[in-house]
Amino acid sequence: MKHPLRATCVVAALMVAAPATADIIQASPSDQNGTTVHNEGSADGGATVIGELGQNSGIDVLFTGTTTDSNNLMLSEGQGQAKITGAFDTGTNNPNDTFGITAFNAALADSGLFDWIELSLTGTGTVSFSLLDDAGTMFTSDAMGNFVFDLVNGQNKFAFQAVNGQSIAGLSFTVAGGTVDTVSQVRINPAAAVAVPEPATWAMMLLGFSAIGFAMRRKRRPALRQLA
Repeated sequence: MKHPLRATCVVAALMVAAPATADIIQASPSDQNGTTVHNEGSADGGATVIGELGQNSGIDVLFTGTTTDSNNLMLSEGQGQAKITGAFDTGTNNPNDTFGITAFNAALADSGLFDWIELSLTGTGTVSFSLLDDAGTMFTSDAMGNFVFDLVNGQNKFAFQAVNGQSIAGLSFTVAGGTVDTVSQVRINPAAAVAVPEPATWAMMLLGFSAIGFAMRRKRRPALRQLA
């Protein structure tokens, strides 16, 4: 009976050392989490527009997307909070009119990872979010349901968080039955470097593997005597 007890203790030790299931979940928007994405100065327009995480951080945030009549987005000028719209619609009498955004993507430059992102949308229709993790897995829902929301008048704030060691590589959304006029108040928290296990955790894991090996050797010995 000693061997099963030893094996049970080993499994319990390894379970304590192992992390919980990683996930990406919807969170409550907060002005306290993450760093605000800023403009870098002059207005920027094109298939990809670039903001900066904070000011003078050197960490670029890339935005791409599609609009009702163009693949070009526009990042407003100045060095305040980044505001992303579609390109100017020169076909209207109002010089400030922009094309509506129908799809949108956000990611850190150089394949950077993050564990928190929030943003504010104005527009109409139904928006569906997807979040890509560092392993290439796409998250379109969490335990509470799908990442699908109806936009209402005014600002619509959304936040997503990676938990239990998960990391986010990018966020995207699509819009049905309407368009997004503006994406603003984007806040991102870069993921911390992967932590090295503590010496006590290493010792527990090594002890567990040693015990498993010892138990397996003890089990093999009676079989060898019978063959002889």
